[in-house]
Formats: sequence, C-alpha cells, structure tokens
Amino acid sequence: MQQLVQASDQNLGHLEVQAAHDVRELLRQAVARGTQTNADATPPTCPVCGQPLRRLSSGHARTFKCRFGFIPVQRTRGYCKRCKKGRTPADTALGLEASAVLEHLTGLCLPRATLDREAKRQGQRAQALRRGLGQAAGALVLGDGAVWLWRLSDDRWPQARQRLDFSHAVQHLAAVGRALVGKDKAKLTAWFQPLVRQRKHESSVKVIRQLEEALAALPGGARATAVAREVAYFREQQGRMDDRAVRRAGEPIGSDLVEATCGQDQCRFKRPGQFWSPRGDEALLCLETFWRNRRWSLLFPHSAFHPAKNSYAPHGRARAGSVWCCAPL
Repeated sequence: MQQLVQASDQNLGHLEVQAAHDVRELLRQAVARGTQTNADATPPTCPVCGQPLRRLSSGHARTFKCRFGFIPVQRTRGYCKRCKKGRTPADTALGLEASAVLEHLTGLCLPRATLDREAKRQGQRAQALRRGLGQAAGALVLGDGAVWLWRLSDDRWPQARQRLDFSHAVQHLAAVGRALVGKDKAKLTAWFQPLVRQRKHESSVKVIRQLEEALAALPGGARATAVAREVAYFREQQGRMDDRAVRRAGEPIGSDLVEATCGQDQCRFKRPGQFWSPRGDEALLCLETFWRNRRWSLLFPHSAFHPAKNSYAPHGRARAGSVWCCAPL
C-alpha cells in the first residue's frame, strides 16, 4: 500500500483494489473463526424434530465458499432415533443444508448427496442445451465402452444414439490377437487387419462370430480367459457398432476429433498431465479470452499488469480487428 501511495501514476481506484486485496485473507480468517464458533455452539439436537441426537461423533470436516474465499468448518454429527436419520445440526444453523430449504419450500425431504447429484445432472444438461442440443436434429454419443458412460448418456441425454468409438474397438481386437497368436508383429498383423477391415466396412456380427469360434477352439487357461473377456465386451457393445450406417449418415465413427481438441485445450491452458478442477479451468478460459483480445484493462482497470506492456505473447495472438472467444468446458 505504501508503494502505491508514493507512486505518482496510481489513483484512488488502485488504492481501493490494493486495500481490498490486503485485507481479504484477514476477513476470510475472521469469518472462518466466527463460523467455527457458531458450529461449536450449535446444540446436538435434531433440526427437524428437536430431539437430542445419539451416537455423536465430532470432527466432520466440510469446506464451503464464502465471499472472501474457502472456509473449513468442523461439525458434529449424530443419529436421530425419532427421524431414523443422521443429522448435522451445524449445517442447518449455518444455512448450509440445501435439503432443509427444499423441505421448507416443497415438503420434500432429500439428503444433501441427492441434491448435489441432481444439481450436477441439471448443470450438464444445461451445458448441452447451450451448445444447441435443443435445436439439433439428432444427438450421437461416442464412448469407449465404459458402463458408466452409457448410463450417463441414458440419464442425461436419453434421446441420443450411442456408438462405440472405433479406435477403442480396435484396441480390444488387438488384445484378442495377442492372446491368440502372441506378440509377433507379422502374425499379429496378418490376423488383425482382416478383422479391422471387416469391423469397419462390414457387419460387426461376423467379427463377433469369428471371435466366438476362436474362443471355442481354445483348451482353456489364461489365453481363453483373456479372449472370453473381450468376447463379452463385444457382445455387450454389439448394438453400438453399426459403423456402416454411421458412415452412410456422414457421422464420425470415432472420437478422435474431440480427443484432439481436449489435448489442444490441455496443452494451451494447463499442459498435459496436470489436473485442474472445472471451476479453475473455466476461470482461466475467461481470463485468457480477455488477454487474447487485448481487453485486460477492462477486467482489471487499476492493474499495471497489461498484455501490451508485457513480454508474454499468447499462442495464436489475434490479428488486428479479430476477436478470440471460447466457451467454458
């Protein structure tokens, strides 16, 4: 703050920004102490029926976001014999229990986990609608065969058609080939390539039939177990492998385009191999948009950190008159 006061090119706006930054952590700590004090002072009674809770256990941590940042709080949980449910009185006292609000407004009593799951579900559907799902003639979900992915599609986008990604199907065919002919590259290619062409241009039923015949010819053991696992995989995905119909419709048979886009996004914003939360990545996307469009000063008018005065040059800097934009993940 003293440096800003002495600087001749800093105005009141700069002083306000710096002052707010200097006291933010102090305010967060003060709110955290007050929150913990209120949580500790909350009596161990059921917030619904008022009866004393049994089987009390303390030290249940939860972190939530307030105006000044993230705040941890330790709460006490217990069991209400009358309601036959576990309760956390401090959550209700602090206004953190969404299920209590829903019960008051609608009469429905739902656990917090259910509300969190439904909020995420509706958020994913809202993202799809913002990207044009409501106006699309159809929707296609490409997946690697994982059960959770198809269940997600059934729940979020039940009208969408499901297709197994071609590259992942080829990987499973290769696993069968290694179990049958070993790792010899020439033998593996001779066995592998005809099935790949058949898988891509003909019927997947024929491919599965050949795999079943190969399995029946095996005496047993580890090789048979590996082939049986892959045969079960293809049987499960058979209804999602009509690549001929997909190609006739002009639709992609693989998720390569999406995966390449994801790889480019990772390389551009956080580098491959690093893990960010969606909230942090979306925040960086917003900042990057302002930076690339040379509008950083609109976002932080009293900040001396400005792209035009800094040596950093973003990838693919927009030319004069162009606008760079991106949507959140």
